Amino acid sequence: MINRKSIYLLFIVSILFTISCTDKNDTKIQNDKKSESVKTETIEKVVQSEKQKSLPEFIILDKIKLINGNTYADILIKSFSRSTPINEREATIKSIAKKENLQEISLYSTENAQKATFSSSFANTHPNALKNGYLGSFEKGVFTPGEEIYP
Repeated sequence: MINRKSIYLLFIVSILFTISCTDKNDTKIQNDKKSESVKTETIEKVVQSEKQKSLPEFIILDKIKLINGNTYADILIKSFSRSTPINEREATIKSIAKKENLQEISLYSTENAQKATFSSSFANTHPNALKNGYLGSFEKGVFTPGEEIYP
């Protein structure tokens, strides 16, 4: 399972650093700029594999370099769901990891599921987002189906 604590810690440290670099009067302006920056810096790219015809269209919602040196990404495949066979999800996530040089991945079928992993308030207002849209994780070469994490 992906070490979400590392991701959350990195996110919190970056926010604290941003806040500490600003004047108290500029905090609100800086937070607004940070929010805009996060939106524009989020890597969104649609990829259609030419080499592997079986690789579906996917979107990289977020991609970050972790403290441990690994690259982590949130991947969205709108054409997949929990009814997509687990072995197909596993093969696809491994192919994407190889193609994009990723060591850790969270796989989603909806953007709401991705939002729910990072916002407890969003998860509370969308209680089935993770159950319906989280398809699995990939870490250290091992795929864990979403059903095991969010049954």
